[in-house]
Amino acid sequence: MNRRSRHPLATRAPIRCFSLVEMMVSVAILSIILVLLVQMVDMTGKVWKSSSMESASFRESRASFESMSRKLSQVILNPYWDYDPPLSATQLSPSKYVRQSDLHLVCGPALGPKGLLTGTPGLFSPGHAVFFLAELGYSEPGAAPDGSVPLPGLLNAAGYYLSYEDTIPRLPKFARELKAGQQRNRFLLMEMCQPAEECRIFQYSGTALTAANAMDWFRVPLAASPPPSRVIAENIVALVFRPRTSLADSGAAPLSTDYVYDTRKYLSAPGETLSRNQLPPLIDITLVAIDEASATRLDQRYPNSAALPSMLQPGTLFNVMSDADYQADLKMLTDFLEKERFTYRVFTTTVSIRQARWNASAN
Repeated sequence: MNRRSRHPLATRAPIRCFSLVEMMVSVAILSIILVLLVQMVDMTGKVWKSSSMESASFRESRASFESMSRKLSQVILNPYWDYDPPLSATQLSPSKYVRQSDLHLVCGPALGPKGLLTGTPGLFSPGHAVFFLAELGYSEPGAAPDGSVPLPGLLNAAGYYLSYEDTIPRLPKFARELKAGQQRNRFLLMEMCQPAEECRIFQYSGTALTAANAMDWFRVPLAASPPPSRVIAENIVALVFRPRTSLADSGAAPLSTDYVYDTRKYLSAPGETLSRNQLPPLIDITLVAIDEASATRLDQRYPNSAALPSMLQPGTLFNVMSDADYQADLKMLTDFLEKERFTYRVFTTTVSIRQARWNASAN
């Protein structure tokens, strides 16, 4: 019996393959995954770019904030104990010793009834100011023509405050000509640093140190034209100083009720003995900055100092020094910035005063 031989291929199972519908579904799923991946990469790139731009926008503010904090920590007062009342031809029997000092530290609102710079011509300064003496080693340019290095321990008068003004006049001549007729109002962080040769701490009007002339050493130079100050950062809308004790001294209690701390306050308030020629152990600093795009929109919406909202006017915020009032004022300011859709950043730090030798007892 003859058997018919079968071809080998005839015994194989049928080959399975994807149908057209399955291929279309697979391609659709793959396309969705690719679209999601592209969107994720694009979103990541945008976040990175935005973060980089924001970091660059506030780089100047951060650098200035750190420089200010570092220099403020170097404040010196060099107090000493002396007779009270001082010995003289008519006074030969002093009754007690009191802390004395030839140097000075003062911080508080820049303008207003208790403003440190009230009366300075043409100054619109919201926020606070601080003025102090420190061994910064800064001397008059060209004071050493032989190329010798200035003494690092030279005493300098220094200070920080805000100024709202048109920045066009500060540009070089060619830039001013290109922007003739334009305005560019900005909030500026100003640094005062007098050369040691011009320090006026030992000069005052009259024959004796009084409450009326106790601040002449920085008020007189800043009223001159040009003043011994320079711009170290733009778009700083708030600057606050809060002097207080350390945790070991009275549990970090505030040293003022109105943000004013003056080591010469005893001249106007004889009963004030705690702050007399004594540095505060700590000073909390708060700085609020906005970016350039926000500053441009702010200038367009509020074209001059009179048109600025109350949040940015001198004397509106940070007048009562308590934790609750400070937090409430800061929230009011940040709420305003968020309402205006301004990009901002709040910098805070606590500066430890190296030369502070706090004594809570009266003189």
